[in-house]
Amino acid sequence: MGVMACDRTGCDSIMCDTYIEVTGYICNECIREFKQYIENNDIKPKTHHDIKNLVIGFMNTLKPCGNDDEMTVDEFFEKNN
Repeated sequence: MGVMACDRTGCDSIMCDTYIEVTGYICNECIREFKQYIENNDIKPKTHHDIKNLVIGFMNTLKPCGNDDEMTVDEFFEKNN
């Protein structure tokens, strides 16, 4: 396996082994953050299309790194609902 960088905006993780066709590679940390967001907000996607749209939206959020100018996942979904 080669070194594959996470395709999430602002994520610098490498050695990703999960590939999602519509968005690219995603690291384990971003997967955990996505799952936590879904669980914390009681989101229950009903179709594959719903899940695909959630993943695409998540991958376009900036990964938090302490910069106040960046948008969190919660802020992104609140702003784009």
